[in-house]
Amino acid sequence: MSFRTTYILFGVLIAMLLLLGFNQFLGVRPGDELYVLPDLHRAKLEGKEAQTITIERTKPTAEKVVFVRDDGSKTWRLTSPANARVSDQAAVNAIVSQLADARREERIDDLGANLAARELDPPNAKVTVATKDGKSWTLNVGGQSTPGDPTKHVVYVTSSENPKQIVAVRRIDLDSVYKTSKEFRDRTLVTPSSLNITAVDLSDAAKHVLQMKKEGEGWKFIAPDYGTAAFHGETAAPAVPGAPPRKITGVKDLVELLEELKVGYDPEKKVDDFVADNVTDVAKFGLDKDKPTFLRLGVTYKPGVATGGDPDAAPVTDTLLVGNVVNDDKEKRYARLESDNNVVKVAVKPLDAIAAVIENPNALRNRDLLSLPERDNKVDAIDLKNASGTVRLRKVDGKWKVWEDGNKSQPADLSAVNVLLNSLTAQRLVRDFPPASKTDADLGLDDKSRTAELSLWTEGLNAEEAKKDDKVEPKLKDPKQPSYRLIFGKKMADGLVYAIRERGKDILRVALPDTTLARVEERKIDFLDRALPTFPETAAVSKIAIQQGTKVTELERDAKDEKSVWKLKQPPDLAGRNADRAKVAAILETLRTLQAERLVNEKATPAELKEYQLDPAEIKVTLTMPKNEKETEDKVYFFGKTTANGERRYAKLGGGDLVFQVRPEVTTPFSAPLVDLQVFSFEPTAVKQVKLVGWKKVSGLTQTLEVERKGTEAGGWTLKTQLGDFALDGKKVDDLLKELARLKADKIIVFKKGAPPEHELTEQTRALFIEIWVENAKEPITLTIGKLLDTPEKEKGYAAQSSTMPGDVFLVPEGQFKSLVNEGLKYFSAGK
Repeated sequence: MSFRTTYILFGVLIAMLLLLGFNQFLGVRPGDELYVLPDLHRAKLEGKEAQTITIERTKPTAEKVVFVRDDGSKTWRLTSPANARVSDQAAVNAIVSQLADARREERIDDLGANLAARELDPPNAKVTVATKDGKSWTLNVGGQSTPGDPTKHVVYVTSSENPKQIVAVRRIDLDSVYKTSKEFRDRTLVTPSSLNITAVDLSDAAKHVLQMKKEGEGWKFIAPDYGTAAFHGETAAPAVPGAPPRKITGVKDLVELLEELKVGYDPEKKVDDFVADNVTDVAKFGLDKDKPTFLRLGVTYKPGVATGGDPDAAPVTDTLLVGNVVNDDKEKRYARLESDNNVVKVAVKPLDAIAAVIENPNALRNRDLLSLPERDNKVDAIDLKNASGTVRLRKVDGKWKVWEDGNKSQPADLSAVNVLLNSLTAQRLVRDFPPASKTDADLGLDDKSRTAELSLWTEGLNAEEAKKDDKVEPKLKDPKQPSYRLIFGKKMADGLVYAIRERGKDILRVALPDTTLARVEERKIDFLDRALPTFPETAAVSKIAIQQGTKVTELERDAKDEKSVWKLKQPPDLAGRNADRAKVAAILETLRTLQAERLVNEKATPAELKEYQLDPAEIKVTLTMPKNEKETEDKVYFFGKTTANGERRYAKLGGGDLVFQVRPEVTTPFSAPLVDLQVFSFEPTAVKQVKLVGWKKVSGLTQTLEVERKGTEAGGWTLKTQLGDFALDGKKVDDLLKELARLKADKIIVFKKGAPPEHELTEQTRALFIEIWVENAKEPITLTIGKLLDTPEKEKGYAAQSSTMPGDVFLVPEGQFKSLVNEGLKYFSAGK
């Protein structure tokens, strides 16, 4: 390369750097020439610093749209063609952003200078953005091209920065410029979001007034003076389109209906409910400011993010005036905001629902009798007075006690206290509010008619002082000022009971379901701990005695020997027999876990004990167990009659005066036969020989099958005496032994007296005799099966006897032995 060429290239580089520096000095950066309004692009307004936006459109419909930013709320408002709110602040900001970011289509150039040919002289639309300090930018919008691909559809524009240069911009990049004013207008009327409403001031033409405001997380009535309001009303099914609006039963329902008040639009007919703007004669629509013909709905809300405004902005208040019914559409009424004179139409049905609650605000009243969201932790004292006396409940360190005069106390039943509190704090417990014209006598609340009075305190005790001495009743901080005081009247014929609720100086009369009385009429005993004395699961019980009328059952065992079995001592005919371990265990477990369902009488009189059939008792159970190393003690349980409805049974403990009720099924284990019905207990693999004799009724002749075990394999049995061509299936012998190894009788029908002839258990009449030789046994164990009997329980069973239960006749299940008895030798045949 020559020095001349080098100098030339170096000079070109210097020139380019100088040009770049000059452009930077002028504020032009690389790429700026692609933007239609480069200065606006560099300003980075993003809509937030703009003060006004004006769109003057001649096509397709002439319209001048003007947006002005409010300095206070920093939100956009439409001022032309109507003074109105805009629905979406971001959509207005998008106009500025689209103008700032509008880029020329580089693929389309050399558009010439004929402005008229591109519909730019005059333009179809002119869009101007201006700031508060006087800066402004204008985009002139002309005709459009119509290629097939919508993303390549372009519009021709010029700008205030280069008014003679025609450039093409993608149509989609300027779509906000083509929106009509109605597309920007806010169709909501009183609030953009029910969540942001903080107060309402509603009235109707009849001068009914409903004023409420939000306080913390709740709502309070201002007028009428009804105290707190219910936010959540009755649970309702989801709204169905076209159905009548749901009934207003809470503030939530009301504010949601206020949010739903919108200017309607029919997309099929392309007809909306904007009636007329800037109306001077609003009276003809019934929309005078001071006397609308139907409703005046004032709403205050926090703009926040719900409206695209400043979250820290001051609350906004606006009022919707509702007037006449539309002549040609009875389903709508005329309405306008008090802040403008733009008349619209609003659906009648939600308005009627709002009007109904203005006329009768009772629907919005708080129907919770007590508001104790943290009652389990905060309520620590309750006084309940009723016909049975006074109950004083105090909670210290999480434990409730019932106190009496003289610093006597008893543990309280936590569940009973919770039932009382839960019954009074149930949601929407209040059914109605009696009119002020009703007297206490009318409501059954006069002194002679009152049934109960309840006072409760939240954090009413000095807990630390109370913990120092739990034998002294805790003192109330302010005995005369409970958190709540409730006075209950008598039960009324309409299924209600009226009550007075006092909360400080706030006094309210309410109607409650009369079932509430069941809780506040309870006695002291109903709040006592229902836990009963018990004994350890490992207690060495040595004797059980059960007396039912004249029937006595006694069982004994050697409690010092863990392997000892329970033996029956009474009745005499069962003396010496083993008792069923599972049934005895059920008796002990029933008594160990005995639970009082309800306490009845702390100290019953002899006459009352007789009435409860506890003296003498229907059932008396006595357990004998060690008291110490040398002495034993008896624990006695008395069970009386069942209640009239059969749901409970009276009971008491020996040595105590307390009468209580238990579930009636508690006594079932005491009536069950306790004799052990286990016939056999051996290991099938320890059996060496089996002999079966019988089947005379099957074959006409007595048959014998005698087998012995060969080896240890399953089915390893052989015939001791050959039976012609009979082939033995040894596995069937195994199966029979498994059935017999743990055989239990269904019931014993004769105790120790032997079998009568009709049971057919003699050698001549028996159906089957089974003899089993167990390894190392001196004698075989035997089972004789006799006649198939019908039992009173309508379950058939075979009469049977065994060497293990001498003198007894018992029943074995028909299903278990039917095939064995009826099939004879074929039962064991390999060919079966």
